[in-house]
This record gives sequence, C-alpha cells and structure tokens, in this order.
Amino acid sequence: MHRYDRGATALGKEEDKPVPNSYFIYCESCNGYQIWMHMIDHTKQMIYPAVITVPLPSQDMPDAAKIIYGEAREICRNSPRAATALLRMCVEVICKGLGDEKKSLNDNIGILVKKGLLLHTQQALDGLRVMGNEAVHPGLIDNEDTLGTAQSLFPLVNIIVDQMITQPKLAKDIFDTLPAGAREARSVIWNCSLNHDRRSRKLKVNYIFSRPIRKSCPSQLCAPMAAPMENM
Repeated sequence: MHRYDRGATALGKEEDKPVPNSYFIYCESCNGYQIWMHMIDHTKQMIYPAVITVPLPSQDMPDAAKIIYGEAREICRNSPRAATALLRMCVEVICKGLGDEKKSLNDNIGILVKKGLLLHTQQALDGLRVMGNEAVHPGLIDNEDTLGTAQSLFPLVNIIVDQMITQPKLAKDIFDTLPAGAREARSVIWNCSLNHDRRSRKLKVNYIFSRPIRKSCPSQLCAPMAAPMENM
C-alpha cells in the first residue's frame, strides 16, 4: 500500500487539479485505490470506494426487488432519505408479488399475515411508516426519515423474504426428502385436518361445504362431522 499526499484528482489524471484536503492510497496487489478526505472535525473519511455496512439482499429476494434494494444500499450513506424511499418501494414489490397485484400495500401485508407473516414484522412495518395511517407512499422522499430509519428497513425487508419465501422453501425441500410413503401419509392427514376445519366453520351456513368422509382417512379428524351430516 502506498499513500500519496499530493491530493486526489477529480478524474484521476495527473493534469487534473487535486481535490483539497484529500489523499489517495494505491494497492499494488489488487491495483485498487482509496480516496480519503480530512473532514472539518479533524477526522478522516474514506469517500471512495463507498463504505456499505447494511446487509446484502436475501438470495431468495425476487429479482425486481433485489435491484431496488441494491440501489438503496449504494446511496444509503449519502442519502438515507432516498434509500428509505427505495426500500418502501422494495417492500411494495415483494408484497404485490406474494399477494395481489391489484390490492394496496396495506391489503397485501394483511394477506401475508394470513399466510404466515409474523405479527411483530407487521408492527415493525407500521412503526417505520411502510403501512398504517402514517405510512409514506412508496418511492416518496420524506424529510422525517433518517439514517436510522433506512438502517432498520434493510434487515426488515430481508426478514419478510425469509418468513414468506426462504423458510417455506426450506421446509418444502426437507419434506421432499422424506420417503414417498411418508409424504403421502402426511398429505392425507393435512388435507383431512384442513377439510375438518373448513366443515366446522361452514356446516351451519351451507351444507354444500360438507363432504362425505373418506374411509381411507387415517386421522379420524373428519369423524366428528359424520353424525351431523347424516342427520341433515
């Protein structure tokens, strides 16, 4: 590593005028360089390459959302308000992809909660004004947003992806490794449980939602519904 105190130039050429209070460091191993500046408070700050401390996007994040997330990472340090606006847009893209394209962000988050999104995640989105009565429209820059807001949203976006995409995908991969017989048995039990729950809720409303019990059902979960159905 070599330090040059003559000052970094605007375009990196010898004939360019050096930028005041700056210096650059060149690495012979990787042929890369850093540009540092002496700040007013007598500290030193690396201005190139940009220091990015926020987390990378989840590998399972949809490509469209991942591009927006990456843009937010690149500008977070210099413009946290713009980064926050992009992250809210990123959340909207993810939620519409997992919910309903025609519904609002609030409605889609409600759909995700029904599908398994944790309540605390929903509350965090509300607190960061992604949803709720005080929500900021996705893509809109708001003066109240701070660096802390942006830094909190980055991991929260990854949490949504983890809960709604990564974990179900991992669970399915584990289930697919089970022997065929075990998978079929579990599927029958799950379907019978689902049918029993639906019948419990629909029986008093409309007989059409009740179906005959399959004799092959190993769980006997549908049995409690047999007597009421026969008496109708």
